[in-house]
Amino acid sequence: MRLFLDEGLGRYQLVGLLRAAGIDALPFYEHFEDGTDDHVWIPEVARRGSVVLEKDKAHTYTHPEIRVIVRSEARMFSFCNGNMSARTMAEIAIRAHARMRTFVEGRPAPFLARIRKDGSVHEQTLPDPATVRRGRGRAP
Repeated sequence: MRLFLDEGLGRYQLVGLLRAAGIDALPFYEHFEDGTDDHVWIPEVARRGSVVLEKDKAHTYTHPEIRVIVRSEARMFSFCNGNMSARTMAEIAIRAHARMRTFVEGRPAPFLARIRKDGSVHEQTLPDPATVRRGRGRAP
């Protein structure tokens, strides 16, 4: 399982810690320009077969991002609390890695799952994009 780290997870520290732990992780900046819209990078990452790791809770609330996740059949994990240091996020992701792999193998895409501080993984029900309130961002 290859993890693709969302832009909000930083450039070097988290990816370095994950790689040092033997986790196949790719940082956003190695593949996309800063500020690339979700409707551009999420489908491309999904097409490549990578699994997104993020801390952005907006995906659970806005229409454009939900539509992009569903249409591109993305597989996404999000930290429940995005206000953590890179070291703390790495510790949680390392603790959760085996559960994340099992989750990916047992669920069809698309999905969005939350990673809690204890390393547990919980599926977030993706709403029908037609019923989600309109929010920021653009999607085709």
